[in-house]
Amino acid sequence: MVKRIAFLLMGAIITSSMIISLTASMSDGNNDIIPESEIEVNDTDSSLIGVHLASSVTRGLDAPTETWNFEVKDKYSISGKSTAGKDLYTDYRFAGAPSGIYTINIRNKHDSYKLVAKACRASDGKVLETFNVAAGETSTFAFTTTNVWYLKICGSSDFDGYIDG
Repeated sequence: MVKRIAFLLMGAIITSSMIISLTASMSDGNNDIIPESEIEVNDTDSSLIGVHLASSVTRGLDAPTETWNFEVKDKYSISGKSTAGKDLYTDYRFAGAPSGIYTINIRNKHDSYKLVAKACRASDGKVLETFNVAAGETSTFAFTTTNVWYLKICGSSDFDGYIDG
């Protein structure tokens, strides 16, 4: 099955003397950047950035509105970096895990500060659970909920991992 993934290919935001960037490499073989509306990937592609900047003009100021349903889709890869203390959100809300059990795997690539991630209920943003990953470590968490939810990475971060349902 082919799906459309909208993500930030290369973005930089300059606000109040802060620079925040997310990058990914996706080209058509001719070193031309492909517009996000034309990107199609296989369900097994795990090289995509799965987060967006909370204050990014191109992605909106709110938590995600589209839903990744694990009843019909596979593991969701996440990756991101924020060097100015801005929160990052997954591009999708999550639902459809059998028995409501999700696996969240996060590798904190920063060597001097812990990473804080929060699973938030999509309907109102209420924090359902908080996950802490020590500097330079990888942690896997089992998370159970029947709510539709999204993952928020708080403050400065440099990470990758996946969410599975």
